Amino acid sequence: MSRRHESTAFLLECLADALITLMKEKDYRLITVSEIAKRAGVGRATYFRHVERKEDLIVFKLKVCWERWAEAAGLRMTNGFALENTEAFFRFNYANREWLRLVYDAGLSRILLSTFDVIFAEAILDREQQYADAFFKYGLCGLLNAWIANGFEETPEDMIRIGSNIVRQLVVEETASL
Repeated sequence: MSRRHESTAFLLECLADALITLMKEKDYRLITVSEIAKRAGVGRATYFRHVERKEDLIVFKLKVCWERWAEAAGLRMTNGFALENTEAFFRFNYANREWLRLVYDAGLSRILLSTFDVIFAEAILDREQQYADAFFKYGLCGLLNAWIANGFEETPEDMIRIGSNIVRQLVVEETASL
C-alpha cells in the first residue's frame, strides 16, 4: 500500500470514527460535516476532498473492519461468498454490534446490506452459481437485519444454528417435494 493511500485510509477511518462517536450523541440526520471534521481534527475542506456523503464513511469503516477481521480470523476467502465464512460473518457482526446498531437505528440498514453485497461480490461465470451465491448472501444479510432489529439478543452460535436450521429445513422441504 502506498504511503499516500495509507494516509488517506487513516484519515477516512478517523472521519468514520468521528461520525460513529457523534451518532452515539445525536440523531444521524442532524450531524453536520463541520461536527465530523472537528471531531476528527481536520478541516471541512479535507472532509470534502475525500468524502462525498456521510454514508461513505460507514461503508469505508465496515469494509476496513471486515478486512481486518477476515485477516485476523485467517479466512481463506475474504470476499465473495463462502459458506465456510458464515461463522466469521456472525462473529464479526456481533463484535461490532454497538456501532452496527447505531447505523441500523439511523435508518441506514440498506448501507450495511449493500456493503456486504460488495464485500461478498465475486465474479461467477456460471449462472446457477450466481443464483446460489445471491440466495445465501442475501439470506445472511436478511438474518443480520433481523438480528440487529432484535438487539443482537442471540449469540453468534445461536445465529449459526438458526441459519443452519433454515437451510436444512429448505433442503428437507425440497427433497420431500421431489
